[in-house]
Amino acid sequence: MSTVLDGPAGFALRKNGTCLDTEVDCGATLHPFRACCPGGSYCPNQYNVNCCPSAANCTQLLVETPKCANETWDLYSYYGYFCCEKGTTAFGTSSQSDGCAVPGYNFDSSETLLPVVSSGKASVATSTSSVTSTPSTSSTSSTSPTRTSTQPPEASSKTNTGAIAGGVVGGVAGVALIAFLVWWLLSRRSKRQPVLHGPQVIPTTDYKSNSQMVSELDGRSTAHELEGQADHPAHELPADSTFRR
Repeated sequence: MSTVLDGPAGFALRKNGTCLDTEVDCGATLHPFRACCPGGSYCPNQYNVNCCPSAANCTQLLVETPKCANETWDLYSYYGYFCCEKGTTAFGTSSQSDGCAVPGYNFDSSETLLPVVSSGKASVATSTSSVTSTPSTSSTSSTSPTRTSTQPPEASSKTNTGAIAGGVVGGVAGVALIAFLVWWLLSRRSKRQPVLHGPQVIPTTDYKSNSQMVSELDGRSTAHELEGQADHPAHELPADSTFRR
């Protein structure tokens, strides 16, 4: 029996629309749904549409151990088993048919939401890829510490030497700059100080010496008068005489 189920085997998927090019279209179910099986499988029996690894009927084996033909699909039961993709909602109708509704689908009163019988293993593929990528990441990280454990002493010593040299150069430059600023301020201050001149000497005149140059009359000298001319009487001009220049 085990040889009959070698390969993809399980119940088919209900898909609204058409099957993918990589899938096998097993025919229509409730309009507009179709039954789809994985590529390489067969649909030998229309009992709720089974996906078998060969043309041989595998319905009885699948009923004993129900599962979806694809491990990522969710398994439901409504007058028989069928599967829906992750993110869709399974429902049954009053006519004993079933389907998988996409988000936003409007259900009517004749349709009933169905519980999941078995959830798909969509997360298994993600976790497997994560586990696979983890060794490469860990191997890279295990190699990195070996390199960093050898190199840090040189790097740190070079960094310390550079820092010390930079500090010395910076200190010398700072001292030189301060000295220059002090010299510059002092030179400007000396230039701005006013020049103090000696007291101005106002020339004075020695009046005493000049007074010596002024000759005074001798207080003892006698003033002389002109001699009167008694013998010469004064003459007057006649009235009709004319002054001529």
